[in-house]
Amino acid sequence: MNGTSTLTNSEVTNINSIGFYIIVENREYFIPFNEYPIFKTIPLHDIFEMTLLSPEQIYWEKHDIDIELSALKDPHLFMLSYK
Repeated sequence: MNGTSTLTNSEVTNINSIGFYIIVENREYFIPFNEYPIFKTIPLHDIFEMTLLSPEQIYWEKHDIDIELSALKDPHLFMLSYK
């Protein structure tokens, strides 16, 4: 065994017509489709294939999409939209 994982539990909890909710380390985040339109183009079941690259970065490997949790915590600090 190389060591203990530092990654936290995460999961997608709900998907609706305007976006989806995830929980990372007991904190809920909302990812709106209008700010992350790439998620409109992928199959819904692929949205559930989320992993954590680090305690602050979520990743969808099949589609090479990553989001920093800080961008979801304080979106007003990140003025560029995801394309």
